[in-house]
Amino acid sequence: MPWLFVIPTKRPPLGALPGPWLFVHGILPHLRAALHAQLRDTATSQDGNGPPAKVTYSCRVASFDAENETVSFDDGSTKRGDLIIGADGVTSVTRKQIDPNIQVKYGRHSAFRFLVSEKEALADLRTSTWFSTRSTMDIWYSADSKVVMYRCQDNELLNFVCIHPASKSSTIAGDWHKLAEKGVLLELFSEFEPRVLAMLEKADPKSLRVYPLLDMNTLPSFISATGRLASLGDAAHPFLPHLAQGGAMAIEDGVSLGVVMSQLDSVEEVPERLKLYKQARYERATVIQEYTCRVGGDSVKQNEHSAAKLSLNDYMQYPYSHDEHLASEDILRNHLRSKQSGV
Repeated sequence: MPWLFVIPTKRPPLGALPGPWLFVHGILPHLRAALHAQLRDTATSQDGNGPPAKVTYSCRVASFDAENETVSFDDGSTKRGDLIIGADGVTSVTRKQIDPNIQVKYGRHSAFRFLVSEKEALADLRTSTWFSTRSTMDIWYSADSKVVMYRCQDNELLNFVCIHPASKSSTIAGDWHKLAEKGVLLELFSEFEPRVLAMLEKADPKSLRVYPLLDMNTLPSFISATGRLASLGDAAHPFLPHLAQGGAMAIEDGVSLGVVMSQLDSVEEVPERLKLYKQARYERATVIQEYTCRVGGDSVKQNEHSAAKLSLNDYMQYPYSHDEHLASEDILRNHLRSKQSGV
């Protein structure tokens, strides 16, 4: 019999977390548009340190040279910089500069994803009793599947993630636009309680999707041997969704890079600064990958940090009680002090 697990999203569990949770969901492209727009506007603004970033649209990267820091585009143009940042997602080509043999693979699970308006749910007597509070994330578990529901867009939308064994639904690799069959969704979760099934019935067949959950062995590093390429986000460490840490870790990566690449006196310092990025991010990201696999019942990525760090008793504490800006600032500060003292 499936059972319900409720997580508060405004007050930290057991007082362990430093603040409220923020859910940024991405079932359809426009749902992260506000976050994307804010990041773009900040990067291209005249405010802040350094020259504003220039964004080039409607072109694809044809090739790149990490040793000479050049990127060639499909329109024939070429750009050169002091550093290449590979933020090209789970199917990354830039990560080949770090490990040419690494391969993305299917995880053991797939996930149906869809949205339901809170207004629609409240209008249905079968589901209106669900809303005693807006400040929870609800998770229903069975032996091999789970339904995750949380609120977003100022509580106007309910986001559903229905995770199940991949063998039970048809999924095509790389086809992120594949529509799912609503009948399959309802059949796979038919043992769940009536309220859950009533919500699943509200899934719009025109937008219902089923996604493969992709996984990858741990990279040996997040930076290339040349010291001129850094990988971040899913390109460096794809996450299964069981702790909802994929986007969070990508943002932390970006924060760390921004900190450790500040206060540069010369482009010759780039390789040593990227080592600081690895110092800040590698252990944290790979340990949380391992937490995620254990929580989801997937294969565990053993690495040199797991014995010292991994304990399911504190898996909620480690991912969420961290300030990457402060952590990376501390690493950079120690680095600059050691240079000044000649150590």
